[in-house]
Amino acid sequence: MRARKTKQLPPARRLRGIVLSAAATLAVTLAAAETAPAEQAASQRLQATAATRAWAWRGAAAEESAVFHGVVSYDTAGGGAGAMLYPAPGPAGFLVAILTHAAINSGARSAEAKRIEEAADKVLVPLKDQVDRLRLRDLQQDALARWEIGTEVKLLGRDENADNAWIVETQPVFLMTQDRRALVVEAVVRLFDGAAKVPAIERAVRVVSPPVKGDVDGYWLDPVNGRLAQTSAALLAEAIRVAVLDAQVSGDSSQRTIRYVEGGADKFERATLLSERCERVALRTLRGGVMSVPARPKLTPAVSVDGAAGPAACGAAWPDVNGPVAVVNAPATAAQTAAQTVAVDGASAGQPAAAAVAGDSVVKTPQ
Repeated sequence: MRARKTKQLPPARRLRGIVLSAAATLAVTLAAAETAPAEQAASQRLQATAATRAWAWRGAAAEESAVFHGVVSYDTAGGGAGAMLYPAPGPAGFLVAILTHAAINSGARSAEAKRIEEAADKVLVPLKDQVDRLRLRDLQQDALARWEIGTEVKLLGRDENADNAWIVETQPVFLMTQDRRALVVEAVVRLFDGAAKVPAIERAVRVVSPPVKGDVDGYWLDPVNGRLAQTSAALLAEAIRVAVLDAQVSGDSSQRTIRYVEGGADKFERATLLSERCERVALRTLRGGVMSVPARPKLTPAVSVDGAAGPAACGAAWPDVNGPVAVVNAPATAAQTAAQTVAVDGASAGQPAAAAVAGDSVVKTPQ
């Protein structure tokens, strides 16, 4: 009886993947070595001036559409090529990581992968009219009402600059979970120091909205409250908040398994805890990305830095997951800027530290 042969990639393709992977690893390592001192200095400037310096957000063109897709998993596709948050520490390393990932998985992301993506996008069919009308600049304008950083912010044109201000640039993609119980944004957030051409700080960020309870179709299709637009704007504001937060604090040096919810699914991430508030946790993943996710309520109750719980203590403005939109953004009090220690899964999250963004309970490694 003949032994069954295992199908393998041609030697040339295998060698190409190995070489590209090695090149990417080297490029990322070199980029980290080159950018670490500069980013550390930028982080120190950011920490010293975030609350007092002017801020600006480089906006999209007026007619630029917001990009929406369905959440997709490639686990069942040939090659097992999955989604990833690129951990490259600088612009050059980030680009190399993206190009290498695409090249290595070019064989796996074939017609089968395209079919899976198209099937995943069908979750947006009931929302097509809303999605087609959404413009990214309108979402950015709405997100300004949820801005929590600094004392002043201006929405710029695409090519406009602002001297003596921290300038934010974002590249977001919005993703609807297959059960339509949550909206996700994956974004590259870049911070420019004034009119500099090269970003001082760059983060890959993933933010998951609170899970919708009850009738999901009725929730998203409600013509009065426009929850798709409001949730998208809240996600954008939170993505910028946690990117800036990560750039300012070192987080707890220990890593832990943090459990959270994404729509109707329980998930977990091995990560460093950055902050916790209002039933949300901000964390830095082992891949170097930053996430803001809804914590599992039974494990991590709603906590604000002054010990209060509930909407009045929260800093983000999320549409009410049970009904009409409820703006829960509250002015920061003196108590809300105090330092607190929080716990995840019953473990101490670290020593007290001053909150980098008002309303946060921030975890910072002792100096």
